[in-house]
Amino acid sequence: MGLQVGITNLKSDYASLAGAPLDPKLVNSINETMLDFGAGIYFRSPRLHIGLSSPGLLARTVSLNDTLSVNFQKANLLGYLRSTFTLGDAFEMEPAVMLKLFKGLPASFDINLNFIYKKVLTAGLSYRTKESIDMILKFQLTRQLQFGYAYDHPVNYAAKLSNASHELMLNFIFRNFENQVASPR
Repeated sequence: MGLQVGITNLKSDYASLAGAPLDPKLVNSINETMLDFGAGIYFRSPRLHIGLSSPGLLARTVSLNDTLSVNFQKANLLGYLRSTFTLGDAFEMEPAVMLKLFKGLPASFDINLNFIYKKVLTAGLSYRTKESIDMILKFQLTRQLQFGYAYDHPVNYAAKLSNASHELMLNFIFRNFENQVASPR
């Protein structure tokens, strides 16, 4: 279980962009600091991971002038489920899904399917609702060191806004795994 506390500072000075305040709507600037809270719960076992969280619980309104304000309706909800299935002596399969519920937007989800060979090599595919198709390749070099590569190919409207992306990953776990350490005493 977890709780989150955050501070957000919204600041704007649109009049400085124009050089001189020609438009009366640009004269007002925003400078507000807001407190926010979030909460989540996560369960993990060797074969099952389940999580539910709401990163922003407080709704707020920012007034731009006497007649114009912006409402930030935060109460978003994220749900996560992942399970691991053994497919033989060497292979495992990890399907996962993340459901995202944001106020004012249609529900969206991420679906992932990873195949793991001897807990060393992972290859997987992902689909993000109407946004992208992704591929991932990870290699566990040691118990503490992992390298990875991901390719993200945008689809639908996202393809008009951006190109494909390539990501490299380096993961190092700062933990000593030795269990058989003798005491010097």
